[in-house]
Amino acid sequence: MYLVDFVMRNVNGRDIVELYVDTDNGITIDECAWLTRQMLDALEHDSEAQEIFGDNFRLEISSPGLSRPLLLPRQYKKNVGRLLRIRYIDANSAVQVIEGRLLAVKNLDSPDATIELDTSPKKSATSKKRYTDMQATAQDSAQTTLVLPLHCIKEAVVQVEF
Repeated sequence: MYLVDFVMRNVNGRDIVELYVDTDNGITIDECAWLTRQMLDALEHDSEAQEIFGDNFRLEISSPGLSRPLLLPRQYKKNVGRLLRIRYIDANSAVQVIEGRLLAVKNLDSPDATIELDTSPKKSATSKKRYTDMQATAQDSAQTTLVLPLHCIKEAVVQVEF
């Protein structure tokens, strides 16, 4: 289990602490509930936390969900095969937006980490199945592949497909 993001906000005088957590295989509601109990117990016995929050705060722990951007390199690996909308800086320092299917993640633990996207036009439902199997790349002559360094990506969001 790892922390993806931490957000603290105040709504009508009440602090809300939001923790977004995940695992490499996805996180369950039961795991979020367990972590919530553990965190509340720890905060209750921590005098420094009591000074900061008092009793008037709410702790929310959940998965990042599909609508939140990918923030950590390891999130890309679990989304191979999915359609992403990516905002990135190109070689001319211009901001570009592209949509493509994530084919691969390479050198994840390196500063040279890259992702490989299929940016060919959207496929039909039968073609989508082939991409999920990851065996169609050689068969699809219209495929356009883009390799992006992770450090150039400003935002990547998984797109919902029906």
